Amino acid sequence: MSTHSGGAADLLTLHTDRLERLGPCIGWGGRDLGAHYLVQSAIERDVITWDRTIWGDPMFGVDAQFDAHGGTEPLEHPSSLEISYSISGDVWLSGEVKQIWPDGLDLDDYNVMDIDDQNTIKFYPDPTAEPGEFLRVIVDEFNQLHAATERMVAGWPGITGKPLTVSSRNDATEPTACPPTGPRT
Repeated sequence: MSTHSGGAADLLTLHTDRLERLGPCIGWGGRDLGAHYLVQSAIERDVITWDRTIWGDPMFGVDAQFDAHGGTEPLEHPSSLEISYSISGDVWLSGEVKQIWPDGLDLDDYNVMDIDDQNTIKFYPDPTAEPGEFLRVIVDEFNQLHAATERMVAGWPGITGKPLTVSSRNDATEPTACPPTGPRT
């Protein structure tokens, strides 16, 4: 069985029926490289695939950060994950993986916790205990980053031939790829 993030132009596919191909994962015990190694292993064993005839061999990375909010000691579980990929190696696209907050907990509560209490919070599935769920989260995030990149490129002035303009609908100074439609007021 394979899963997509639901977009029409997903970059990656996670084949959940191939998870048994993965060997033991370093997990967070390997600190910031555990997530990266699991993704690389999944790619090497065709658990994560993409259309190589279109995209060739992109490079993918996952970087875990273990910084305690408001503290100096490293956490046992990552406080943030960053994903990145490059088609050519010249330009890297990156994004932060959204944290999965436990019900009833917010940043203010988390920041006042001591390090022991912060260490009980897991924002992401553990790649050792839950490799399939961890990879699902990562593949979904890569596909969202890829879709956002496609939207940006589709509106790029060099592609569309249309200059970025300032919207006349409001006082915003943010550029938009398309001129406003409808009557001007």
